[in-house]
Order: sequence, then C-alpha cells, then structure tokens
Amino acid sequence: MNNFADILASEWVKIRSVRSTYWNLIILFVLTVGLGALIASVMSVQGGEDGPSGSAAELSLVGTYFGVVAVVALGALVITAEYSTGMIRTSLTTVPRRIPFLSGKAVVLFALVFVIGAVACFLAYLISRPIFANKGLPSSLGDPGVLRIILGGGLYLAVTAIFTFALGAILRQTAGVITIMLGLLFVAPVIAQFLPASLPIGKYLPDRLGQGIMALTTAEGALSPWAGFFLY
Repeated sequence: MNNFADILASEWVKIRSVRSTYWNLIILFVLTVGLGALIASVMSVQGGEDGPSGSAAELSLVGTYFGVVAVVALGALVITAEYSTGMIRTSLTTVPRRIPFLSGKAVVLFALVFVIGAVACFLAYLISRPIFANKGLPSSLGDPGVLRIILGGGLYLAVTAIFTFALGAILRQTAGVITIMLGLLFVAPVIAQFLPASLPIGKYLPDRLGQGIMALTTAEGALSPWAGFFLY
C-alpha cells in the first residue's frame, strides 16, 4: 500500500473499529459541552456583575481543559494499541515505510479530534451564550477573537492528541504516555507557580502555550496566542 490516500482510508477504518475511540470522543464531547453549560448555569444562579464582552466565550470553553484528558487517552491508544495487540507487525507489512504509516495515523487523528473538538466548543458557546448574556456578559460570534478561540479550542485538542501520539510512538506504553502527558498538562503548571519569578518557565509549559489560543486577551509577559500555539 503505497498510495497515501489508501493509507488514510485504512487508518480511518482502524480508528472507527476500536470501541475506545467512541468512548473517548463521547467523554470529550460531554465534558466540553457539559462543563461549559454547568459553569454558565452556576453563574446564573449565583448572580454576577457585568463583565467585559467576550469573557462569556472564554468561560464557555472551560470544559476543554478537562476534556483534554480524553484526548490524551485517545492519542496514546491510537499508536500504543498497535504494539500491545501485535497489530504493528501487520500494519508495517501493509505499509513497510514508517513515515507514511505514522503520518497517515496522525492526519486521521488530527482531523477527527479537531472536528469533534471544534463542534463541541461551538455547541458549548451556543448553549452558554444566552445564559451569560442575561448576567451582563454579552458575546457574539462577530466579536473580535470569539471565532478564533472557538476554533482554537478544536486546534488545541487536536494538537494535544498529536503530541500524545508522537510520545506514544516513542515510548510504546499507554500508561507511561498518559502519565507523562497529564503531568505536563496538570502537575507542571502547579509546580511552576512555586518557582522564582526570574524563571519564566510557566509561559513555556504545554498548557499555557496551547490554551493561549483560547484567550481573548494576552496576559502581561505572555506570548501572543498564535506565537504560543506555534511553539506548542
């Protein structure tokens, strides 16, 4: 199988034939949409003060920070399952060259996670927007940066999946890959807060670089959304 289109078709069949793919995407969708709606509902019950236009869009995407756990699991399993089940031998017999084989997997994984992630972010925004609007936090897709952060949510999730996939191709162990990724995304930022201010490590951590594209404003000293995402 030398045609890249055939490789993509084969990998698309593979990823759809694994039950864990569906479970991880469902968890991603539920967390992204559900937590966005939950945050909006809690704020509507508690009451709130007027906020800047567009902050509602950022709040509606809070679920992506937790949905990324499902993306990490999916990104790891897409490649490590090949080794744990022994399917890698069959796969490399069909596609002898590793670069086309890994590239095909990566393209399919990226496209799938981006589409599901972007749709989930868009729905989270649509559901939360009227609730926030009633609390003095109006937002519109036409507002500067709003569409960027919604699509950016999908990009952040998709690139995180690819990052995990690449690590999985190196380590070939599901548990190890997931542990390292979750450590980078959730533990490292906490540790960075206790480091001296003279060591600006925090702004270069994966979570800051990736999630920056989902921010309407750039914090002082932080990289711009696209610059940070490019490094990510």
